[in-house]
Amino acid sequence: MNAKGVLSTRGNELASVSGVVDQFKELLENPYDPDTNPDGIVNIGTAENKPRTSIDWVAYRVGCEYVSFGDADQFEIDGVRKYEDAIIDATKAGKRIRALILCHPHNPLGRCYAPNALIDFMKLCSKYRIHLIVDEIYALSVYDVPDPKAIRFSSILSFNTDEYISPDYIHLLYGMSKDTAAGGIRLGCLYTRCKKLMQALQTITMFHWSGNPNEKIATLMLEDEKWMDNFLHLSRSLLAERNKMVRKMLDVHGIQYYPGANAGFFIWIDLRPWIHLPFGEVNLWAGEDDLTMRLIENKVFITNGKAMSAEEPGWYRLIFSQDERIVKEGIKRIVQVIKGKVDGGSSDA
Repeated sequence: MNAKGVLSTRGNELASVSGVVDQFKELLENPYDPDTNPDGIVNIGTAENKPRTSIDWVAYRVGCEYVSFGDADQFEIDGVRKYEDAIIDATKAGKRIRALILCHPHNPLGRCYAPNALIDFMKLCSKYRIHLIVDEIYALSVYDVPDPKAIRFSSILSFNTDEYISPDYIHLLYGMSKDTAAGGIRLGCLYTRCKKLMQALQTITMFHWSGNPNEKIATLMLEDEKWMDNFLHLSRSLLAERNKMVRKMLDVHGIQYYPGANAGFFIWIDLRPWIHLPFGEVNLWAGEDDLTMRLIENKVFITNGKAMSAEEPGWYRLIFSQDERIVKEGIKRIVQVIKGKVDGGSSDA
């Protein structure tokens, strides 16, 4: 029997893609530890809130239109205009846009959207009668940094949204995996005032119930307000310190990064000057692939721009919410690669 005929067309498409375990097999089998495994692989590419801890989306008949910003600041009003341009272009191409999705604060850029931009996003969605979905999963991981480009976080729920958009067209997502370092609990929520949407979701939520132990743990955490406040205060303090430390280390080695990052566990670093095309290649993305492989060969993993749908190759997401020693070792190994000091060279980060 032909094995390919066992599954549907969609099933065969999914089966042809490497799973998460396959992709991270070497990382999982050989993690770096400064004391017990100093020759292991440094993982500063996975967004985990490690200082406080010592969905896979399958699209079917649904597509995403990514917005190109060029020199425009996507977190200010100029960015809203780029979204409108994308909506108009997609409509002309015969595509029906049903929703605009914002990650606020942003992953991987670590920035927050300006309040006036959020208002304009609501007006834009109202104008075209499309849904505005705001993912605020990093909302409580925002901290102060000495960066003039940093924008203070304003939740979409802090506005009187009825002034700008129908309550049926605005929705907020949140989960416990990031701010509370509780990814294993697998609990999240959707805030919406759209009754029809709630009725539609209720027909499928019976297949997505969380386990009773998970709910009990989450309830205990959330209802102990004093403990939660202390937890989040300490988490933000540690993230701010680590952000400052990483910026200083990158500055020392002449590695630039996206300005204004004051949220999340990451910083968007610019390794474009060290992109070198393999012989015979003309595609810059091949250069990024080559650099990514050289980093992995030096046993350090950071998420490349291609994996994050970057507009151009050479940008990487560096996670700094690991143990301080792991972060320092990871940056040291990055510097070894870009400075050509892998073979016997030293680079004190």
